[in-house]
Amino acid sequence: MFNQLEYFKKTSETLKEATLAENNRSPLKETLLFILLYIAMFLITGLFTYVITIGIPVDSDYFVLLLSGSFIVSIIITLLAITKIEKRSLRSIGFSHENVVPNLVKGLSIGFIMFILVVVIGMLLGQYTFNGFDFSSLYLAIPYIIVFIIQPFGEEIYTRGWIIPLFSKNYSVFISIVVSTLFFVAGHMGNNGFNLIALINIMLVSVLLSLLFLKYDNIWICGAFHSAWNFTQSYLLGFNVSGLNTSSIMHFSQSAPNIINGGAFGPEAGLITTVIFILVIILLWKVDI
Repeated sequence: MFNQLEYFKKTSETLKEATLAENNRSPLKETLLFILLYIAMFLITGLFTYVITIGIPVDSDYFVLLLSGSFIVSIIITLLAITKIEKRSLRSIGFSHENVVPNLVKGLSIGFIMFILVVVIGMLLGQYTFNGFDFSSLYLAIPYIIVFIIQPFGEEIYTRGWIIPLFSKNYSVFISIVVSTLFFVAGHMGNNGFNLIALINIMLVSVLLSLLFLKYDNIWICGAFHSAWNFTQSYLLGFNVSGLNTSSIMHFSQSAPNIINGGAFGPEAGLITTVIFILVIILLWKVDI
């Protein structure tokens, strides 16, 4: 496993580009600077989100749209921190110029198919039931498409594009994946319905996204996967996404909350998702998909 990770380090243009950063800081100084910048990004984004959502019910579509859309602030701060302070290029974040559209399509397809598999298996196990269509929220389609591009890409930029190249350069690829996963998990721990299975699944999907980032050497496929997964899960099919509820054009109900269907957190806290994530990680590690 470690040999494969080091192979990524030798062959990845993204990781190579990170080593060209025009600063003379030691690994320790770069790590401490990253922590300070990350905390600043998190606090500023959180404050902005709080201000724009004051008085808006947390169970409303407007709250979810504003919450997800506020990630534009984290994107701006992260890009400024990386390019202006760390002196890294956009290529070192994973913004490659080659095969952008194919990678976007591949990421969207993988995210969509994986979640559909979760739902189909859940229906076969009697955990989910399809209740029909509801087009009353069709006017929200474009806003949800927009915010489910902003929010997932924002998370991928600061958990994959920022962390993995930086910590791979100064330490190892394995350490970079561990750090990326820790920060990714931390961002979801306060969500409604968070539990042990949710923790495991968020760790697994972080590893999966890290492998996508390293194997395909770009951030496009990660953001597209994340966007498709969130959009399909929430607005398209009507499941809670990490504890958040939205309107949807399809309605499903679930049996009594349990470790199979995920309960209030949504399918991301269910064992069906656990199995799917593990199988895809193994498949991604062994073969090209």
